Amino acid sequence: MDLGAEKGVAICRVDAELACGRHAAVVAELETLCEEHPLRERFWAQRMLALYRSGRQADALRAYQDLRRHLGEELGLEPSPELARLESEILAQDPGLAWTSAPVSPSEPPSAKLPSGVVTFLLTDIEGSTVLWDRHPEAMAAALERHDALVERVVGDHDGTLLKAKGEGDATLSVFGRASDAVTAAVALQRAMAEESWPPDVQLRVRMAIHTGEAHERDSDYFGPTVNRAARIRALAAGGEILVSQATAEVVHDRLPDDAVLGELGAHRLTGVSRPEHVFALRVRGAEAGEGEEKETRAVP
Repeated sequence: MDLGAEKGVAICRVDAELACGRHAAVVAELETLCEEHPLRERFWAQRMLALYRSGRQADALRAYQDLRRHLGEELGLEPSPELARLESEILAQDPGLAWTSAPVSPSEPPSAKLPSGVVTFLLTDIEGSTVLWDRHPEAMAAALERHDALVERVVGDHDGTLLKAKGEGDATLSVFGRASDAVTAAVALQRAMAEESWPPDVQLRVRMAIHTGEAHERDSDYFGPTVNRAARIRALAAGGEILVSQATAEVVHDRLPDDAVLGELGAHRLTGVSRPEHVFALRVRGAEAGEGEEKETRAVP
């Protein structure tokens, strides 16, 4: 198992322990994890929560200051807004931080909560992530933590569901019941990425694709031609771009966010797909997407 996978397993296991109310039992392990991975904000957040729920509010606040010192010395950054908000909630003894036992309910299975029929997918990917991991692994780990938090928050704020990370963990797949929500989420996500204070050596450039079609759903996941076509459209994009399929463009043409426009890029051949795709660029005024610029059409062999 590689290092990234090991971290993911540790995060999930500790989350399970916290969900079961075993806060004090994981404090020592989280102290070790934070020492081994001082820039991994998720471990620090878990540690702060475990300490607070163990009746150690002062220690939880000291942990935040330790993280702040590490980030400042190593990367010249402040903790993410999510961590700063957690510190404020701990200071205020926010009732929302208290642990409550979650009763097991024979409610709908997870798959029943996902949209079915015709849905819209939003796929993202970090351009050049392999090189960034190779050259700046610690900074990239911190940046990816913030990237994942941004995607999860923005997708959730726009009535979407973040389904999974794919590949090496820096690509995401989200699903929306309405195409207009997916487009608005993509615009908001592009703006959030542009406004985020990334580590100096790791300026993330995220490419996105949006495609609408009939879903093939199985075991709380989606498969088939619609997802495949969305992935091929994403492969056409460069960092900072949002590409939209013709199917999506036709649905949202009159329902775009006020600061967004669709620019036609022409027909493109997609790798492994017989039917070409008419592609549009979703450009955001004042963002990195290249406002007012004419792009050359690109074809993937």
